[in-house]
Amino acid sequence: MDKTILNEIEGMIRHSFENGEMIKLHEILWTIDSQHRLIPNLEELNEAVKKIKGLKIVYTEDYVELHQVNQVDSDLFTSNHIAKVMEYYNNLITSLKK
Repeated sequence: MDKTILNEIEGMIRHSFENGEMIKLHEILWTIDSQHRLIPNLEELNEAVKKIKGLKIVYTEDYVELHQVNQVDSDLFTSNHIAKVMEYYNNLITSLKK
């Protein structure tokens, strides 16, 4: 597990939260992929999230969003979250290639 990637994921989430914003999971994947040419796996995403207090994972029709909430623990990702995001991500990549 690459500590640089974990720190970057954590940093993106914290930066969004510090600005009072949510962040979409596919935006994190897109950024890591564009910089490192890899998609973080479930374990890596959850390791980064464990360092953040009060992260809530919210499904919308098209996205998986990360919101900051007033709670001690953070939600962790499941394979269902990743599958939904990868479907969106793959569709986005396919549409950009056209």
